[in-house]
Amino acid sequence: MAKLLKSSVIALICMLQALSSEIKQTPLEPASARGETLFRSRAPEETGVNFINPIDDNHELKRLYISGFAAGGVSLGDLDQDGLLDVVLTAGARASKIFRQVSPWKFEEVPWDPKLSELWSSGAAILDIDNDGDLDIYLCNYDTANSLYINVTKPGGAIKFEERAKEWGLDIADASLNPSFADYDGDGDLDVFILTSEFKRANGRPKELPVVGKNTANPTLKPGFEKYYTLTKHGPGNYVYYNAGRENILLQSQVAQGKKTFTNVSKEAGIKERTFGLSCTWYDHDNDGDLDLYVCNDFTDPDQLYLNLGNGTFKDVIKLAAPYTSWYSMGSDAADLDGDIHQA
Repeated sequence: MAKLLKSSVIALICMLQALSSEIKQTPLEPASARGETLFRSRAPEETGVNFINPIDDNHELKRLYISGFAAGGVSLGDLDQDGLLDVVLTAGARASKIFRQVSPWKFEEVPWDPKLSELWSSGAAILDIDNDGDLDIYLCNYDTANSLYINVTKPGGAIKFEERAKEWGLDIADASLNPSFADYDGDGDLDVFILTSEFKRANGRPKELPVVGKNTANPTLKPGFEKYYTLTKHGPGNYVYYNAGRENILLQSQVAQGKKTFTNVSKEAGIKERTFGLSCTWYDHDNDGDLDLYVCNDFTDPDQLYLNLGNGTFKDVIKLAAPYTSWYSMGSDAADLDGDIHQA
């Protein structure tokens, strides 16, 4: 056995050496040879963006600091249509803020919704959801309804929004981490995939097994525990409960009686696995004109590649598309790196 293992290791080393000899390496040019740097840091005193997202040890949701909800989000968009990009920053334990760019690299904080100080917000998206020519804001909130702020800013006036998530069917209350808008069904209206992560139980794992019918053929989790855990069978009569992520949510835009709303079509579309999501990226994986979706998951959950079948449903083809995926995947993006029209 030892000889066989040694031979396998030697063969693997030889193969890696052969591959490395074929790889072309181009050393990076020293910064000094490139001349002026492309980027430079601008201090808060210079820009006016004095946003701080500190750890609050006294916050009632401080348990979220060990999850994907520890950090906030950032989005850019010209909210007042003056030709300059404004900034939306979410802060978890603190109130989310808007910084309006009043001149190049000069920002001023503008009043927003005071209720945001009561929410733990994470990801934010800026888009024209009502197709009226100005940009609106959608926020994901932890364990409370997500927020949709419709832009009602008047030309030349101060930036102003009205919260209307319930009216649009976007008041999803879950472990919502980040929203990603795209027209996946090709009807001309933006739909949204809401990436979820996990619920963190306030008192941690229970001291006693939260199971009903432990000695029966079909035990179940006690009511209220299913949002945090899953029950897995490990042999006859042996069940173990594990921390579990949440099911991601796909909302399709629909128009009824002249009014646009969003409907949860996750189950029908084939989006149903419980995972610890951390990022998601829409792109056309197979170049068929339909947008597909790559999802990065935390811990030992494999990533997912949802192939758009063009009939409103998706199929996870990650095992066909990739030999393996990383654990604890934190982020993703897609681009045509080598110019062959295929995105990676």
